[in-house]
Amino acid sequence: MERECLEKELSQRGPLVLAAGGGAPIQPGAAELIHALGALVIYLDVPLEIALQRCGVSGGRPLLSQGVEAAAALYHRRRPLYAAAADLRVDAAGTEAEIIGTIFRAFELEV
Repeated sequence: MERECLEKELSQRGPLVLAAGGGAPIQPGAAELIHALGALVIYLDVPLEIALQRCGVSGGRPLLSQGVEAAAALYHRRRPLYAAAADLRVDAAGTEAEIIGTIFRAFELEV
């Protein structure tokens, strides 16, 4: 289902920023589809501790409801897959402004 959603959204005309869910980029064929449609994958890489603070282990996210150990295992399992799919890795430990600035500079856009 996630693959079909990706294909639908990325087939739209015009510029698009799509924030895919945590599992979307690691679905079989998803990264290939994203690249085949001419899109770029930006991996917002954040340390586990900061990710847990931002998401909250019991904050209504089903995959995080099993506790810190399960969340850490998921994080470590997915992290290399995200990195492999990415065209650009951005250190996302900072503020939103810092993260956006890094992305804009990478694409030589005005901040």
